[in-house]
Amino acid sequence: SLIANGDDFDYEHTEQMRVVTDNLEYN
Repeated sequence: SLIANGDDFDYEHTEQMRVVTDNLEYN
């Protein structure tokens, strides 16, 4: 997942949550 929020913290947080969501959806 690639989302450019313009802020490193928000970017990392968004990516982390998306990974968690992906894990819940597909595993």
